[in-house]
Amino acid sequence: MRTNDKTKALEVIGITAVQKSAMLTFIKGAINTHCGTRPDEWFCAWDFLSGVNKNWNGTPLQGLYRKWIIRGKQNKDAIKLAGIDAGKLLKKAIAEDSKNFESPKSRES
Repeated sequence: MRTNDKTKALEVIGITAVQKSAMLTFIKGAINTHCGTRPDEWFCAWDFLSGVNKNWNGTPLQGLYRKWIIRGKQNKDAIKLAGIDAGKLLKKAIAEDSKNFESPKSRES
């Protein structure tokens, strides 16, 4: 759980419980890898979900993109909406983690 962060993680709809579980496990693995290799560095969604990690092929997160394509969204919109969903899942993964994460907002409090 993040220190002093009162915002609530929103649910991602349109995926199965099995898909959601796999996605959360994948994201939690990314968080744990970051914390293990760069324990003194901040992280954000971009570190795990974009940049050099923007190709989700072969990962559970690809299901988020496919969900939006199936719903009739064009590629650019599907990518954007999948990213929003992935951000929601990242927030949920952080909230469920036993580690105490600090955010820039919590430092200001």
